[in-house]
Amino acid sequence: MINTLFEKTAIRDLYNEMRKSRIGLNFMGEVLNYPQPGFFGSYPCKYLFIGQNPAVPKLDKNPSDKVLMDFNSSNEEHHNACEESQKNWHFYKYYIKKIIGDSNDFSIINIVFYPTLENKAPSHDLIFECGKYLKLLIDAIKPKNIICVGNIASQEVENLKLNNINVIKSKHYSWLMRQFKQVFEKEINMIINKLE
Repeated sequence: MINTLFEKTAIRDLYNEMRKSRIGLNFMGEVLNYPQPGFFGSYPCKYLFIGQNPAVPKLDKNPSDKVLMDFNSSNEEHHNACEESQKNWHFYKYYIKKIIGDSNDFSIINIVFYPTLENKAPSHDLIFECGKYLKLLIDAIKPKNIICVGNIASQEVENLKLNNINVIKSKHYSWLMRQFKQVFEKEINMIINKLE
């Protein structure tokens, strides 16, 4: 019996392929070449959060990020480090938990699976190159709800014209964190009210 998405062969194969991808080498002026395929939680997946790109590893805040930068780490070690890192970020603590509470029934992927320099918006070319994995991941995850975090994620998911998945578009969480509490709470409540 499969308990987590990471145990699914399709996810493990994609994870391995993405980690070995050479896309980052073609965009060295734009990204850090540390591919991060995502975090794959419990199976089946009720909530899939899709962001723009992973954050730049910060060893001072997340010691597990060292594993994310180690090409010799196993996929299991890498995925465990990704989970630990994700759960240390504000994105999880102040955005995801506000929406789904303490549920472990979620996964996180990004349109671009490389951290961009200074967390800048990825170029169209980079989005295109990484985009071939987006539909493959969604098909393998089979989420009930997709929460698109920000305009780039929303547009790319919309372009896929998905059927039978509840897609919710949200403003970017970092923008929301800079707003008045009422603006943030209104967006969170909108998302919660649209969940299935």
